[in-house]
Amino acid sequence: AVAGCCGSSLPGPRIIEELHEMDAKEWGGRLRDDIIANDPSNWADFRNDVRSFRLDGGSFAPVMDCWERAGRCWDAVRSDAREENAGAVFVMCHGGIGKMMVMQALGIDVDEYG
Repeated sequence: AVAGCCGSSLPGPRIIEELHEMDAKEWGGRLRDDIIANDPSNWADFRNDVRSFRLDGGSFAPVMDCWERAGRCWDAVRSDAREENAGAVFVMCHGGIGKMMVMQALGIDVDEYG
C-alpha cells in the first residue's frame, strides 16, 4: 500500500541473521537492579571497561562480540543501500546492537557504550 501510494516499489526485506541482541549469558532475562545487587563485581567491570568485560566464567566478551557483529551488520546495510540505490533504509532490531550500529556510523568508539 505504501509503495503504491508513493509511486515507487519497495525492495523486499533482507534478514541479517547476525542482527540479534547481545548475548548476555548468565545475565540474560535479569533486571539491571538484580545484576547490580547480586553480581556487583561483574557490573563494575561492565561499567568501567567494556572492552575487557567478560561473562560465562571469563570466556565470553559480550560487548565486543556484539560490537563486531554490529560492524558487519552496518556494512551489510550500507552495501544493500548502495546496491538498491536507496536514499533511506529501515532497520528493525534490538536496542543494544542498534545502538552499536549507530555508534559505528557516527564514529563513536566502543568505550562509550553503556
